[in-house]
Amino acid sequence: MSALIVSTIAGPAFAQSTVTADEPAAQPATVPTTTAAQTDDETIVVTGSLLRRADAETPSPVTVVTTESLDRRGLATIQDGLQTLSSNNGPALTNSFTANGAFAGGASAVSLRGLSSNSTLVLFDGLRGAYYPLADDGTRNFVDLNTIPDDIVQEVQVLRDGASSLYGADAVAGVVNIITKKQFKGVGGRAEAGISERGDASQYRMSLTAGIGDLSDDGFNIYGSGFYYRSEALRAANRRYPYNTDDLRQVCYEGNCGANGVLNGTEADGNTGGFEITTPFAVRPRDPITGAAIPGVSSRYQYLNGCQGLPTAQLSTAELALAQNAAAPANGVVCQEDLTLLYGNIAPRIERFGGSARATAKFGDNGEAYGEFNFLQTNTFYEGLPATIRGNAPAGFYFPRYSTSANIAAYGNNTILQLPVYICQSGVNCSTAADRVLNPNNPFAAQNQTAAIIGRIPNLREQN
Repeated sequence: MSALIVSTIAGPAFAQSTVTADEPAAQPATVPTTTAAQTDDETIVVTGSLLRRADAETPSPVTVVTTESLDRRGLATIQDGLQTLSSNNGPALTNSFTANGAFAGGASAVSLRGLSSNSTLVLFDGLRGAYYPLADDGTRNFVDLNTIPDDIVQEVQVLRDGASSLYGADAVAGVVNIITKKQFKGVGGRAEAGISERGDASQYRMSLTAGIGDLSDDGFNIYGSGFYYRSEALRAANRRYPYNTDDLRQVCYEGNCGANGVLNGTEADGNTGGFEITTPFAVRPRDPITGAAIPGVSSRYQYLNGCQGLPTAQLSTAELALAQNAAAPANGVVCQEDLTLLYGNIAPRIERFGGSARATAKFGDNGEAYGEFNFLQTNTFYEGLPATIRGNAPAGFYFPRYSTSANIAAYGNNTILQLPVYICQSGVNCSTAADRVLNPNNPFAAQNQTAAIIGRIPNLREQN
């Protein structure tokens, strides 16, 4: 992500604060803040408005986060600081993969007052920040807090109240305004490294900032800053019970332990009941023309090649009688695969590097011109669950190699991949081909029935 901002400010400065040559005041805030100057009568003046007024007259609550306060608390980044705010809650996004669904792994977003990330406006020096390329769960646009160039931030102003009348619908929950430093003189840098008390989840960060010129004495300031950041992946298997497993049989409350007394508690069709999609494939018979269930024929799945060494669990008669367990094997023996222990991710591996630059010049008594540049590149990686075969073919999809009809008929609200009755050399229209033979992978082929198949492909893992 890169951005180039050029702006000219002229006229009276309504936001004032006590300054030094090396640490000037923040720019006029776009949201009300408690950044203030002490006047002769000790009145606190709140910035962010065209009118000077006392703090007691400000209707909206504001939190100001400074880089100095973050350093004192041992927080490495602005993102870390904003995530600890009590007003940031509900559907907020952290760098943890498991919090971000399938579309925004490694990104972070603020959600003020629990009203979702797309209802919280994020500004950089009063200008809207660019959205993360992928929306949270594919629906909610947000600004990734990791794009904040930490070393050039002077403070972050958080308006914890709705501001939609001023900014629009994306400010219903509130506004976060990141104020960058107007100037930096000299050379500064930092090198940090950390690791969890369990010896994992290590983090590294290095940065360097340099600048010349003084706005008060020289009338200009130019500075640049660059950084490199890396955090290692954290797997569920690296944590202790019960966070590293699907096996909840040791978690008890008032005499009730686990989920249905079995390791996995998710049925193939999305309901609870102890029948989970596992690496061993399972099949059940279907009509070769319509793909629908066959009247009078069991609709329960059976494993093609058993559980292949996985632990098994026996569902009770009562559990088998439940409607949601209609897909479980008739004998109630289900394969148990600990997907969280084998494949679970807590946080992805994240690597970032970027740079920022700013040039500011004064003209006249009250005029300033400045230009900003910001570049960031983020690489995020995780390896998740094996690819799943279940209901992934679109309705009406023609797949002649695996189906004897012109479509794979809908099963419920999904479409199920069908193992055909016949196979042939050409792989097309095998039901009428001269060299057709019964499909050896379809246990129902001899009865002229296709096999609806579900399962996971262990050597084909989800990656991002």
